[in-house]
Amino acid sequence: MTVYTLSNPHLRMRVSTQGACLLGLEDEQGRPLLRESDHDASCNPGQSALFPMVPLANRVAGNRFELWGEEHGLPESPVDPDFFLHGDGWLRQWQPVALSGSAVTLQLISDNGPFHYQAELDYRLEGASLVARITLTHLGERPCLYGAGFHPFFWRDALT
Repeated sequence: MTVYTLSNPHLRMRVSTQGACLLGLEDEQGRPLLRESDHDASCNPGQSALFPMVPLANRVAGNRFELWGEEHGLPESPVDPDFFLHGDGWLRQWQPVALSGSAVTLQLISDNGPFHYQAELDYRLEGASLVARITLTHLGERPCLYGAGFHPFFWRDALT
């Protein structure tokens, strides 16, 4: 696992290659905008500030779906005995493909159940904004459905 600290004059973030998760996002005065993760702990994406959900978000009823008359069972998840919860991207090690002082692009290739894909995740700080983009490319021989997204955990205190 590698953690990159990226910043610009307005924001600072920490990005882990484990799960392609954000471990923190704060403003120029050090105030958290997303939930902070333990700086010294290894990344548990479920305890992070934000993680990607690829190749699907949330849960699929019965952990299976039908596509063009063919039924597809989804893989078992190490974190949920009943569902392929949020896919496998948040549980995998991603590879860096581009890095600057304020941006990082990470890549994952996965072949899991009906999903054979390449995902690229781009996090960049642009002014006072975090821009996050997921690109999914299906690599399988037969078509498949995808539904990606981000799972943020917003910072809050007793007054929130």
